[in-house]
Amino acid sequence: MKRRRMLTLAATLAIVTTACTDGNGPTARYPAAPDDEANREPTLTVYSRERDVAEPLFDQFERQTGIKVRTRWGDPVDLAEQIIEDGTDSPADVFYAPMSDALGALSAAGRLAKLSDQQLSRVPQAYRSPDGTWVGTTSRAHVVFYNTDKLSEDDLPDSILGFADPAWRGRIAWDPTSRSLQDAVTGLHQINGEDTARTWLDGIQANEPAAFRGARPVVDAVAAGEIADVGFGSHYYLYDMQADGDATNVAAKFYPGNPAGLLNVAGIGILNDTDNKPAASALVDFMLSKTAQRVYTYEIPLVKGTTPPKGIPTADELTIPGLDQRMLEELGDARRLLTDAGVLE
Repeated sequence: MKRRRMLTLAATLAIVTTACTDGNGPTARYPAAPDDEANREPTLTVYSRERDVAEPLFDQFERQTGIKVRTRWGDPVDLAEQIIEDGTDSPADVFYAPMSDALGALSAAGRLAKLSDQQLSRVPQAYRSPDGTWVGTTSRAHVVFYNTDKLSEDDLPDSILGFADPAWRGRIAWDPTSRSLQDAVTGLHQINGEDTARTWLDGIQANEPAAFRGARPVVDAVAAGEIADVGFGSHYYLYDMQADGDATNVAAKFYPGNPAGLLNVAGIGILNDTDNKPAASALVDFMLSKTAQRVYTYEIPLVKGTTPPKGIPTADELTIPGLDQRMLEELGDARRLLTDAGVLE
């Protein structure tokens, strides 16, 4: 499988054009807003994470503020690379993504403005940029899915390290390319050391896990119970599937304070050369409001004073003591370990 490109300036220079969408499919790069439209009402251009998650928020923001949002949907890494390549010619005002490495690349390239102390203080320090250039909004936890027809939570190891035991051979499903897993490996590497992370990956490989692309197929495999009793992935997908009546015999085990339960943070930042800083700051404020936090049905809110859906731990409970958020802005070590273990090619 092809490894994700590293977010470096050299890599971005190799990109000549990147497709963008208006929600109906690929188009040419966004044109500038017509002057008459820009004069009538403020308009923000937001480079954003997946449409089904973000669009309801942007629609509500437009209704609440009267500020129009023009969106460019796409892979967060590709969007970040495009902003760096475009430099001051980028039309982006705001970047919103579920990947701290994409946000970290923009910050490292000097493309993000420092947010206000008031904005940063709404979120625990563990879930915002160390330099104050982006702030987390919501998150998804890495969990272990398990088939409740076959297992109870007490049957599962107290640590993800326990799944390297030969007793789990032929019983595990995972997506080795997923960001959720790579974040967990990064956390395991930092907290427990490289030798532990490498030994765990070797043990999982020896247990012959069934590999899938995406968390939903992993959950489906666990629900079927034929090729896997447990699986690794983001909690979000299980709860979203169960809302549609699927995978009702699957539950999620959270691992608070452990790399196995690491939160993958979605964050937002303002481009430092935007001409729409007041409107951009208004969008950040909205995304950090309790109103916006309630729009996320199954994600874990990061804003202080908000509560997650029933049965899901809070962000504070899932904080990992000693974890350096900057480690999650670069996933090179996780990918190297996955490659060395023969998981990735």
